[in-house]
Amino acid sequence: MGEMEMEKMEPRRHILIDAVVNILYFLGYILFFHGVGMLGNVLLTGTPWDPWTYPWNVFLDCVGEDKYYLWVYGSVGVTTLHYWVSAAGYMFIDLTGKPAFLAKYKIQPEKNAPLSMEKLMKVVKHVLVNQIVLGIPAGMASWYLYSSRNDSDIRVLPSLYTTLRDVFVCIICHDIWFYYGHRLLHHRLLYKHIHKIHHEWTAPIAPAATYAHPIEHVVTGQISVSNGIILMGSAIPTAWLWFCMIGLQVMNDHSGYHFPLSFSPEFHDFHHVKFHTSYGWLGVTDWIHGTDKQFHLSELHDKRHIRLHTAESARELFPDEIEQKTK
Repeated sequence: MGEMEMEKMEPRRHILIDAVVNILYFLGYILFFHGVGMLGNVLLTGTPWDPWTYPWNVFLDCVGEDKYYLWVYGSVGVTTLHYWVSAAGYMFIDLTGKPAFLAKYKIQPEKNAPLSMEKLMKVVKHVLVNQIVLGIPAGMASWYLYSSRNDSDIRVLPSLYTTLRDVFVCIICHDIWFYYGHRLLHHRLLYKHIHKIHHEWTAPIAPAATYAHPIEHVVTGQISVSNGIILMGSAIPTAWLWFCMIGLQVMNDHSGYHFPLSFSPEFHDFHHVKFHTSYGWLGVTDWIHGTDKQFHLSELHDKRHIRLHTAESARELFPDEIEQKTK
């Protein structure tokens, strides 16, 4: 893309429109996988309807119907397994540099190339402690509140509409809680004691998404993702779906890679570089409080903060030399 083309580009759309589009993408993934489930059900049973009840009941036949154990131990088991299976692909790329064609999507190409195994193992051990040692007590502590909000039959799955509604509420609750909790952790009296651990990574990697002080993990990790579930009294399968989806999203934000079709991680990556800016996820709360100004003043980062609908990388669309020419 030439310099003249850059000048003719449409002005950036409003952050509220961006947020709506990103929320629709997030919910769209649920619709997509539900469609895949319906297609699979047609092939297996001849009907597209209700593709998830049978596998869910088979799962319950194997593990039991105790909602307390499913909420506490099931949530930890499902989310931890999903987290590391998802992180494995990112770790392979960072450690080996393969496949080589993905290197162009790296946001900070000079960092963690290749990733140190010693640094990675430090993250792995720390994150596993957060997930298991903190996860199980958190589930136990939240059970009373959750069970007071949900008395549904564990074998009856929620409708697609209910699932989409609950996940939408979770998105809003998480975005608001995370912004204020995260910004609070940047207060000078708290940062060096708590949040500084997470900011050891100025060029983050996917598994470092939950590499954090225990207090931070509880406040902006566990509470922020579970408050919507508890508020809505969502079914456990909905909770697991949301926990896994937001876990994947947070890993994407910390992955250091800006892949096509994914939510742009440029905003949060910039936060790890500059620290006291760009605190939120969707960006609306940053816009309200003006904490996104530094990001938008960095024209190159701002231009690259888009969802890619092309095989070209953000760095190819908006090369570093363009910034040099405008200085």
